[in-house]
Amino acid sequence: HKQFGLRAQAAAVCADLPPRLLHRPTFHSLAKPAGLADMGCGASAQSTTDAQSTTDAQGCTQGGSEGGGEADMQSGGCTIDKTEERGITVRQLLRVARIIRQRCVKDGWTSTAPGACSTLLDPERVTLYDLAKWFIRKETESRKCSYVELVASGPQRPKWFVSHWWGEPVLLFVLCVEQHSVDRGLGE
Repeated sequence: HKQFGLRAQAAAVCADLPPRLLHRPTFHSLAKPAGLADMGCGASAQSTTDAQSTTDAQGCTQGGSEGGGEADMQSGGCTIDKTEERGITVRQLLRVARIIRQRCVKDGWTSTAPGACSTLLDPERVTLYDLAKWFIRKETESRKCSYVELVASGPQRPKWFVSHWWGEPVLLFVLCVEQHSVDRGLGE
């Protein structure tokens, strides 16, 4: 049973973590009540495209920039001008978890926590601060884009907003999001 498996995995990840790291994400539905304006402050309305780019029927800008490494493998990425359309899918989060498991130890990632900068990390302890330093910034730097723009094939408007702490273990966060999706029958 998948639900039991996820809970068992989460319990294993949490077993030896300090209590301060056991902070649960909060999920908020983005179903828009009648009369509510669109999300976003408009800061993303400024285009980041260049003269060699083209926009497809989905509003996704293709080409014009060099792609970036491992994150770019699946779809080639695109530019998504509206911040509110850069939601990340469960499948894409699971891919991030795979990358953490594959690269953390192999590449010698160290903690970004103050006073622990020389501490080698194991995948279960990688936080979003660590992931941003060792993976996301390196992948997104050349295109000056969001991670989602590297892995998406078009705009991805979220249905849920997840409020979470960047200091929690990413693998635990991904398990929570995956369980939320299973519990509500949301699919991928």
